[in-house]
Amino acid sequence: MAAHKVRIKDIHGGTFSFGDRPPHTITTNFGTHAEVRVCGTVVSTFVNDQETYGAISLDDGTDAIALKFWRERVPLVRSVAPGEILDVIATVGEYNGERYLTPLSYYNRDLTAWMAFHLEIAASIKRLISEGVWEHVAVTADAGDEGDTGAPYVPQRAAAPARANVWKADSGEGDIEEDSLIFDDDEITRAVLDAIGEAGDTKDDIISKTSLDEIDVMLSLKELLERGDIFEVDGAYKRL
Repeated sequence: MAAHKVRIKDIHGGTFSFGDRPPHTITTNFGTHAEVRVCGTVVSTFVNDQETYGAISLDDGTDAIALKFWRERVPLVRSVAPGEILDVIATVGEYNGERYLTPLSYYNRDLTAWMAFHLEIAASIKRLISEGVWEHVAVTADAGDEGDTGAPYVPQRAAAPARANVWKADSGEGDIEEDSLIFDDDEITRAVLDAIGEAGDTKDDIISKTSLDEIDVMLSLKELLERGDIFEVDGAYKRL
């Protein structure tokens, strides 16, 4: 199941379900997700004296949440600073009633990418409202409610970072391009599948054909592989 773009308040307002083992799932107005994708501003960072635990407080204008790191991943907390914008793919956890995220990867972004991210969510919310399946999500933190019409709140602290900061768990992937088009997740996945020719295409080929963000292409390819719609041979993706 590909990571779904959500607002932080959707995570806090959703229904958390413990599975037999991680990743657990969260059900929001957007569906049930084992992985979520959020984009917000770093408010603060913390690392304990033993260097065994660290956290990043992330605020997307609807609410705030902690990104938690343990053991060998704790130094990653020191790689970001307050005011930077992070695009985060993560699993959701809950302990003693507190929701938090365990990042699988994060990317340093600018304000333009932040706005594109939240405009895409706003478009999804508008569609769900028109279909009569959207339920109001309350704000649990004093983050400034923009309402469930999806109109984006622009972070006042956010500034374009001076350096590129990209991290993926167990991955050596490089930087990514900024969002250039706005689609919902199903449209993105269909666009990626349609872009794969009979002879097969690499990830870079698909990005070139679709002009989509690298993260969106990667997540769509992951979903298509899990669904059995495509397979991979020597870095090239082919349709079944």
